[in-house]
Amino acid sequence: MTAVLSNDTLTVSGTITTEGLHAPEVTTSEGCVYTYWLMDMSLVVDPEFSCSVVGEDVILHWPGMNAPLEWGDDMIILCTTDEGFFDVLTLFLPAPDSAVWSGLPTNTELHFGMTGNGAPYCFPGYFETSCTIITTGVNEHAQGDMQVRAVPHGEWLELSAPVALSEVRVYDMVGGLIAARKVNAFSASLPIASLATGVYLLHVVGADGRVSVQRFVKQ
Repeated sequence: MTAVLSNDTLTVSGTITTEGLHAPEVTTSEGCVYTYWLMDMSLVVDPEFSCSVVGEDVILHWPGMNAPLEWGDDMIILCTTDEGFFDVLTLFLPAPDSAVWSGLPTNTELHFGMTGNGAPYCFPGYFETSCTIITTGVNEHAQGDMQVRAVPHGEWLELSAPVALSEVRVYDMVGGLIAARKVNAFSASLPIASLATGVYLLHVVGADGRVSVQRFVKQ
């Protein structure tokens, strides 16, 4: 950034080309008068807003925001359907670059819209994405959802259920498949020593076709 003073006009010019919070300082003086300015500037980015479905959860992504560096504002995410459903998710910055939204309608297209602002990055405008949680209803009868007990214990995640387990999958919070294992037992031990500290999604399928999706924390 450069500044040029000509007569009584100060012209500040330049282009920010690196990421981060920039605070150019301009100092002027004339006679006994001293003036100091501080201008905060942020970088406009495309948040790359998108969504994916894991089980009956929707994972919203905005990697372009690099949101952990954000501060000073919030992000508003709307969810609507053509049938009239409406809900709002508010995230106060700083925040991760993804979020899990549970309890949304199934078998209908979900429309998500995001707006917000902050620093050192901002994303003026309204960004949209959509996805659908597909459920078949197979084996979703009076027995209800399958209850799976998942307990992290050292380097293992101990699983147990009242019905035999068939398949176990672990996803990270941006929808990436971390591990998958076939099982044919009422209990199982899943190795988690290699997982980084954080929150994960556990997707378990029972021998009767019922599904359990829950979160667990690797310490």
